[in-house]
Amino acid sequence: MINSFLGYLNTLDKVIAYSKLSSNGLPIPDSTISPSREKLAEKSTPFFLKPTYGSRGRGIMLVEDFSNLDFKKRHWVWIAQSCARDEDWDLRILVLGGRVIAVMKRTSSKHVTNISQGGVGSSFEASKEIKELAIRASAAVKCEFAGIDVSIKNGKTFILDVNSQPDFKGVEESLKINVARELIDYLVREAEAD
Repeated sequence: MINSFLGYLNTLDKVIAYSKLSSNGLPIPDSTISPSREKLAEKSTPFFLKPTYGSRGRGIMLVEDFSNLDFKKRHWVWIAQSCARDEDWDLRILVLGGRVIAVMKRTSSKHVTNISQGGVGSSFEASKEIKELAIRASAAVKCEFAGIDVSIKNGKTFILDVNSQPDFKGVEESLKINVARELIDYLVREAEAD
């Protein structure tokens, strides 16, 4: 295991993860934590409705018309989050040991861009500022290895999510890099340093 148990706990619940990101001055989309339909109705559409626990884009809904929302109480607490992207893509940035090892653009015609949900990966040349935000996000949740989801809206960058156990198969296939080898090399270097 590369990440500490604390790193895992910090990312397991999105409420905790967003709290860590926010308290470290990192930009997250406007988010409302709400257990009730009435509170959610106060948010202007469109917005994303995310379960506090989840991965691979499962359970995320794009709410464009609240009156038609099929609100099933599969989760006790939801996060209503503003749409924080201009187009149909976002970035998955892999951070390992305080450095960026991969940046993948994820594009989809659906509201989620996860590769496991049908998104398509391609290479992307991220700016130094975006890479630094990803590194800071990984550090904020105490993860040595993390998948940072980043979006851009009106020229502003947002951290959408931090994953302590990122699926990197799509990154390897899309970018033709060996993330598993990077992880092994990192663990060997860390062991030799001790």
